[in-house]
Amino acid sequence: MAAQPGSTPPTAWLEVSVTVDGEMAEAVAEALGRIAHQGVALEFEGPPADPDFPPAEPISSDARIRVRAFLPVDSDLDGKRMLVERALWPLQMIARNSRLAVPEAVFAQVAAADWEQQWRAHYKPMRIGKRIVVAPPWETPQLASNAVVVRIDPGQAFGTGTHPTTQLCLAALEDELHPGQRVLDLGCGSGILAIAALLLGAAHATAFDIDPAAVAATVENAAANGVAERMLALRGSLSEAHADAPYPLVLANLLSRIIIEMLQQGLAKILAPGGTLILSGILQEQCADVIAAAELAGLVVKAVPQSGEWVAIVAQHPSATA
Repeated sequence: MAAQPGSTPPTAWLEVSVTVDGEMAEAVAEALGRIAHQGVALEFEGPPADPDFPPAEPISSDARIRVRAFLPVDSDLDGKRMLVERALWPLQMIARNSRLAVPEAVFAQVAAADWEQQWRAHYKPMRIGKRIVVAPPWETPQLASNAVVVRIDPGQAFGTGTHPTTQLCLAALEDELHPGQRVLDLGCGSGILAIAALLLGAAHATAFDIDPAAVAATVENAAANGVAERMLALRGSLSEAHADAPYPLVLANLLSRIIIEMLQQGLAKILAPGGTLILSGILQEQCADVIAAAELAGLVVKAVPQSGEWVAIVAQHPSATA
């Protein structure tokens, strides 16, 4: 959060806020994060049921979340406002064709002495599944003895656990992981899934992403969670993952179109016999197409958990003795 060496700290910051449904929060956070490199914060509107945590279940499509970002006030402020509007425009066009909505950003000037406190104030620990808690580094929540805490810096807007697709994947991971397994995470983003797998007892995790900034964020977050020695984060995708196959557990929280393409390109072949594939990032209306592609690839669908308009698919490679 500090100013870069040799730079003059800004005397004020421009707060940019956009309030959206839970399903759009992470997409908006990623869009704003490309401009506001100091970080993005997410604030749940209204008091949570638990005073220490936002809702324990995956965020419903009805949840309201305010996404906040901060830009330094300088001579290029008008240009930055325009960048914000351009970043949000594609999401606004997508949302126009659904029941979701992405409104215009709200701008407010904040004194430099207050901006970091405001940025952190509304980012709270979040319980997902039975044991997983996703928390920012500065929070120390009171936890059950068996809780697994994944610490993710929300300033890296590649996946902070707020979106239903990430939550569905984490909950399925908790159910499917066997201690000591090797895990592959395709499209790792912040590394949240691979890190959770290691904290839940995986022996090793390999994480791939085509974005070098996501790989760097994964490395940093793995170190912050004390699992760096068991994590390998690399730039790449399915073709690079074949080198160390097969894997007993593979995670892919991606777009449905990309998942189907990967299934057609041999995604099932990197699974060990009897191995499990957890797919997420799938809208309910796209589910049948992804299931058909998985079954065509020789996989058996075990479960299809759902949150709002989103689903995950848990599929299994037939065992060698089946």
